[in-house]
Amino acid sequence: MNILAIASAGIMISIIALTVKNMKSEIGQLISIAGVVLVVSAIIPYVITVVKSMYDFAKMSPAGENFLMPILKITGIAYISQIGSELCTDSGEKALASHIQTAGKIAITVITIPIAKEAFSKIIGILS
Repeated sequence: MNILAIASAGIMISIIALTVKNMKSEIGQLISIAGVVLVVSAIIPYVITVVKSMYDFAKMSPAGENFLMPILKITGIAYISQIGSELCTDSGEKALASHIQTAGKIAITVITIPIAKEAFSKIIGILS
């Protein structure tokens, strides 16, 4: 991953967006959103590599695959809700940003319920 190129592009886009925002705030906002899309699209191939590697590791353990998908989903939800929330905050929509964060937390909680249920069941089995 060429993090230097990604960071440099992000800084340049930020400078352009700030300059344009002073003249036309709507266009500056669109430039900021385009920058986020550019950075996210630049890292997608690396995310795919990480997911494939984690899946390979999970195959090594019988219980690994049962826990891999929830972990990947939780990680994805966390990143998506953070990016969405930050975009809304940058647009001046703090209430909407807060609700996106709350929705992400609820989605993560829903995904963790079956894992917690299974862990609780195992604990009860050991104690019985």
